[in-house]
Amino acid sequence: MEVRITSSQMVKPSSSKLHLLKPFNLSLLDQLSPINYVPLILFYAKPHNSHIEGSQVSQQLKQSLEKALDQFYPLAGRTKNNLFISDYDEGVPYVETRVNGRLADFVDQNEVLEAMNQLLPYRPFCYVSNSTAPQLAIQVNVFECGGIAVAVCCSHKIFDASTISVFLNSWAAFNRGSNGEIPNPDLLHASSRFFPPVESMPPNTSIEGLLFNQGSLKTRSFVFDANAIAALVSKAKSNSLEHPSRVVSLSAFLWKHAIRAARSASGTLKAAILSQAVNIRQRLKPQLPDYSIGNLFLLPSSTYNSVENDIKLTELAYLVREGEKSVTSDFQDLLQGEEGFKVITKELGEIAETVSKGNAEFYTLSSWLNTLDGKEDFGLGKPTLFSIPGVDSHNHDLKTWNLDQMEVQITSKQMVKPSSSKLHLLKPFQLSLIDQVSTTNYVPFIFFYPKPSDSHIDGSQFSNQLKQSLSKALTQFYPLSGRTRNNLFISHYDEGVPFVEARVKGRLSDFTEATGEVLELEALNQLLPCRPFCFFQDYSALPQLEIQLNIFDCGGIALALCCLHKIIDATTISCFLKTWAAFSLGSNGEIPDPDLLEAGSRFFPPMESMPTSVNLKRLLFNEGRRKSRSFVFDANAIATLMFKAKSKRLEQPSRVASLGAFLWKHAIQASRSVSGSRKPAILCQTVNIRRKMKPQLPDYSIGNLYLLPTTTYNSVGKDVELTELAYLVSEAVKSVNKYSQDLLQGFKAIKEQQTEIAEMVSEGNAEFYTLVSWLNTLDGKQDFGWGKSSLFSIPGVDSHNPGFSDCFILKQARHHNSMEAWVTLPDKVMAVLEHDPDFLAFASPNPSLGKFKAKKQRFNGETLSGKI
Repeated sequence: MEVRITSSQMVKPSSSKLHLLKPFNLSLLDQLSPINYVPLILFYAKPHNSHIEGSQVSQQLKQSLEKALDQFYPLAGRTKNNLFISDYDEGVPYVETRVNGRLADFVDQNEVLEAMNQLLPYRPFCYVSNSTAPQLAIQVNVFECGGIAVAVCCSHKIFDASTISVFLNSWAAFNRGSNGEIPNPDLLHASSRFFPPVESMPPNTSIEGLLFNQGSLKTRSFVFDANAIAALVSKAKSNSLEHPSRVVSLSAFLWKHAIRAARSASGTLKAAILSQAVNIRQRLKPQLPDYSIGNLFLLPSSTYNSVENDIKLTELAYLVREGEKSVTSDFQDLLQGEEGFKVITKELGEIAETVSKGNAEFYTLSSWLNTLDGKEDFGLGKPTLFSIPGVDSHNHDLKTWNLDQMEVQITSKQMVKPSSSKLHLLKPFQLSLIDQVSTTNYVPFIFFYPKPSDSHIDGSQFSNQLKQSLSKALTQFYPLSGRTRNNLFISHYDEGVPFVEARVKGRLSDFTEATGEVLELEALNQLLPCRPFCFFQDYSALPQLEIQLNIFDCGGIALALCCLHKIIDATTISCFLKTWAAFSLGSNGEIPDPDLLEAGSRFFPPMESMPTSVNLKRLLFNEGRRKSRSFVFDANAIATLMFKAKSKRLEQPSRVASLGAFLWKHAIQASRSVSGSRKPAILCQTVNIRRKMKPQLPDYSIGNLYLLPTTTYNSVGKDVELTELAYLVSEAVKSVNKYSQDLLQGFKAIKEQQTEIAEMVSEGNAEFYTLVSWLNTLDGKQDFGWGKSSLFSIPGVDSHNPGFSDCFILKQARHHNSMEAWVTLPDKVMAVLEHDPDFLAFASPNPSLGKFKAKKQRFNGETLSGKI
């Protein structure tokens, strides 16, 4: 099944006077709630007597949504400083799609729940760091049969189940032509009167740490018929609890079997904490109506401490009921003001500490019975199915980012698979030891191609050509189409590569022509299929490669790739691009000896059991906000730097050593200026070792076939000498040649080096930088049939992904003998570097990346990627 986006827009309240309304104050409970999107999908079969098409239904839904947002205007606004909501004219993202499939495929079959996520506007149940994310996003999916699925993603910052339910009822009433107005609009704000917000919220006081943690999770749905429920109610009875409710009995049953399954999997008997969501609107004095917006619920907790093998349903049912009963009318005064804040955060802190130390399992229980019934009639009859999608294994999805005058709208998504039908017969592709310790993050590239003046092929036709040739290229480089298993091998080559197509309201020249203004590189991220430079803890379902083809109004294109660093280094992607381009041109892109694809694991055999402490994450990902900038060094600047880098110890410094040392020097000086301290500075370089192996390996051998020699600058003198740094850079590269074959294959050596450096950096005793050179590897000159690219660019580390470490990437610039340096540094350090006159005497901020400056994305701050 394919879901193709046909339009994307912001739906705003119909009233023009909402700007006159005061900001909507958050309550203390809202402030403590982390932003994540709770999804709902309502499936409607097309009525037999209806002659209205899906597009007409969608238009009607948008008009009624405008009216509903007049009533529930905070849902159209944006959160400010975790204190209030304003800007009610921002609106709600509204996406329309066409689904190449039947509604019955979802309604009549037992679909895996995460498969439904492709019908959603956002990724569900994912912590969102962007505080200005929309409160609500909607996607209307029109099936071939005429049925529709209305998908809603609601931000938990101000939405609880009651808020969702009342809003949906109001929207449905307006859509039917009825009155959807609320009786007393003043009570929308009532939650903040009961639980006033705290002006300054201390960090680490939300429930994020409890609700979001590492690990791969699955979601499944189970049905309990009336007989089963009656039997459970009977079994849950005890002298302590004579009349257990349906919710208590079923909840205790689920909790019991989850505890047993967790203990079976872990082999330990930990305590088990259950936190319930209890709606408090009817428990307050005075009571509040359901349409009072906000998280008007509390989370009483119950703990099962028994370490007995036999878990009693009766005991758990009693604990569930007592937890719910603890929320009485007496608690209202207890939770007021600063004291209330202390009570809530103290309880949350105690639970979080217990769970984080591994001393307890943590579960949450929510009951939507009598709140959300999924019976909203928008004029299409009642839904045939009301479903909650599942927690998925990807970190996706964002529909549209607006950037000044430019808009990127995704028009289609699909999986491109290898053309061969026999790849399932191939053995799994073994990872090498270096692959095993490599981090899982996507490295992005974008190639810009103006439309050839003599071409009569439009972007969509060229897209088909690219997909067909990609399918052939994946047959040659089949591991790039698979998925990683257990950090040992890659299999499932028929999974494929996500291929996204997008239309860009703008001109290619806005990016590629010099304007004198400097692009904030994170602006390019909207052209990517997924979020770059972001560490993924769970990578078992991540594609090795993702592609997005962006077609501009002028006919030009930007071909964007995100390459997972688990098996793709610069040489691997370069060879793959050459093969793909050859097939796209109608040439032969086959590799000479497919057996050498897997050669890396023969030189560096993988470990069956890799210690979790051994990977590059601690070095390459750390805390702090960073910025990326691009600087160009022309031929004269490079020649001068090479001359200045000469010394008696280094008579002929290379271009890379000279420029790398120059960047390192000024980063050290800027960092010392900001911190006021003079720490040692460690530089780690990537060195391709394919030609250093015996026997040598071809470039098309897949994997991270590089080593990371490091060098340390220990001087605490005021002057940082370029000659000394250039010598250190050169010596580090030369040291790779001195490694014996045994050392190259040694896990112990890799572990010891990583551990020693990581400890120094994590303890704050050293600065850590990486230097990568793509010269002579990635030149961005691949011709897919539209000539060579006019620009090859690397997007930036964005403000929502602050963890990537300080880094320099060198590549060929557009002009002959010039070099481009892609630099990522902490915000304050970058600010110093950008105004360093000695640095700018050689470096020019890259003016060849257009006029657009990034502003905060208007949607949820997660990734642009394929919901396949």
